[in-house]
Amino acid sequence: MELLKKDNYYHIYNREINSETVFQDANNMSYFLKLVEKYLIPKVNILAYCLLNNHFHFAIEVTADTKDVNQAFSNLFNAYTKAYNKQNSRTGALFERPFKKKTG
Repeated sequence: MELLKKDNYYHIYNREINSETVFQDANNMSYFLKLVEKYLIPKVNILAYCLLNNHFHFAIEVTADTKDVNQAFSNLFNAYTKAYNKQNSRTGALFERPFKKKTG
């Protein structure tokens, strides 16, 4: 996977691994956004975002070093997956790997 680079703009998007619902309700979305604030805000500027039931989109500007921002995305996805799996009595991956991106 090509790494996200500092001072670049990206459209980041991904969906649930089985094309099922990844955000079942407003509480799931709210929790995901809290994790975004915790893991991503220190590393990226979020220009726009959209959370849908089975996928998400972010338009971002990377403001941190490559290694730090890529680790932040990994931490975000892992933290949400653990919480979602616990809530729904499931195991395994939740999002497709690697997440998709377009440079802008």
